[in-house]
Amino acid sequence: MDNILLLQMIPGFGIVKIRSFLEKNQALINDFNYFEYLVYKESGYKPSQFIDDVSRLKEQCFNLGVKIIHPPNLGVEYRPLLLYIKGDESLIINKKNIAVVGTREPSSTGVDIGSRFVLNAIESGWCIVSGLARGCDKLAHRVTITNGGSTIAVIPMGYRDGLAPWILDRGVFVSEYPPNTKVEKFRCVLRNRIIVGLSKGLFVIEAQEGSGTQHSLKYAIESKIPISYGVGFNGITRYSHTKIEDKSQFDLFLKNCIE
Repeated sequence: MDNILLLQMIPGFGIVKIRSFLEKNQALINDFNYFEYLVYKESGYKPSQFIDDVSRLKEQCFNLGVKIIHPPNLGVEYRPLLLYIKGDESLIINKKNIAVVGTREPSSTGVDIGSRFVLNAIESGWCIVSGLARGCDKLAHRVTITNGGSTIAVIPMGYRDGLAPWILDRGVFVSEYPPNTKVEKFRCVLRNRIIVGLSKGLFVIEAQEGSGTQHSLKYAIESKIPISYGVGFNGITRYSHTKIEDKSQFDLFLKNCIE
């Protein structure tokens, strides 16, 4: 893990390059001197220059109660190298995680369908995975927590002290970024691959053409997990023909997610 943290500190080493480097040199990097030689040859930087930075990061995580883990096999392209989590770690490997996402400005119909779907899911033992964004995401999290369910909040920035503390009542924060990393638009897009990767299916409460939800749909298609929706838009039929809005339809969709 420390080797990955060191590589992430080095300019020019992004997720794809780090993964390629580790795969090519996995049998060799247990020898730190040789690891340093390989990295210096590749980048012009020595990992030993960043040891203090990694130590400070680990201390910061410890003080915040954030744990750094190797992610489970998410089954998505460019899966994160590490995850920073705070809360109930067991939820991450739960066998019944369902992604619930949607627009930041849901209609009253969307709020109704989304709330009923989430209630139905948690009553059947599902954990709700979403992105803590305004609108449908927060609706999914809040309905879950209020009604005694469990939830995973995948955030597009680093955890910071005091962030939505109610999530920790029955949930866990998940991020691929170190604490206090600022939110950026591209991180909001990449966050969606983790939401999908942790889940057995994707339910879109409501979405509009051109919305960020389409990134989640793309990742869900690539991961070959079931997709359904409550209030859709014309383009969503390219991804799913299954519109659901009552309990029997909810139950059938959730059943398909674990078969």
